[in-house]
Amino acid sequence: MTMETQIYFAIAPAALRSAGMTIALLVRTAHAITHEMKLRHLAVAASLGLVACAQSPTHATLSEHGATRMAQSDYVAPKPEVSWSFDGHSFGAYCYNTIGCKVLYSNFYQVKDEENQVAPPPETSGMQRYWHGGHGGIDNFPPPAMVTWRSLDGVAHEAHVDIGEIFKDQQVLHNVPANKLAWNATKTGMSPDIILVVNDRTISVYMQVFVVLKEPEMRGDRPSGFRSEPVLAWRHTY
Repeated sequence: MTMETQIYFAIAPAALRSAGMTIALLVRTAHAITHEMKLRHLAVAASLGLVACAQSPTHATLSEHGATRMAQSDYVAPKPEVSWSFDGHSFGAYCYNTIGCKVLYSNFYQVKDEENQVAPPPETSGMQRYWHGGHGGIDNFPPPAMVTWRSLDGVAHEAHVDIGEIFKDQQVLHNVPANKLAWNATKTGMSPDIILVVNDRTISVYMQVFVVLKEPEMRGDRPSGFRSEPVLAWRHTY
């Protein structure tokens, strides 16, 4: 049964009783009502189309956001002769020569400077020995670190540094030759420190792991039976 027929039977009894409406007039009325209903349906469809169009920039924003994931490293870290796996890590972050630097990783602000706070340059060239991963017990791997800051020239930057991508093989990075490793070296350093450093326009990522030595070596004026030094893994200048 067509829509016109349904409308005809619906309006015919009342219309005929009230005004003695002819069959032809009833048919024209049914056609008119049907036409109006179709127009309403078209209006609804058009409004839904407008809503869909209004929402489409959200997808564009996601696409643009994805395009800023992580820049290519301008440094290739040499692989150690002997390495071993790790399934957790500690994390630390440091900012130098920046304005309003913020580093968010594993749901925690490792650095959260005020908007116009200027981070000074490193006090000495040996600052690396004071770096450490203060936030421990992190399983491999949270989402990328979110870094926002202004370089000293006032330009704003935003970077997504994917720690899981940098260390995707989950092998520790160190600088000890195989012939200097102690027999139990691969049984230690299972949870290395990963350290992110922002310096003006450059972000660097280091790994620092405790490595036991076969023979003690001089460190300063005293012997040491281990190494625990930051080793550069990734770097990019924005």
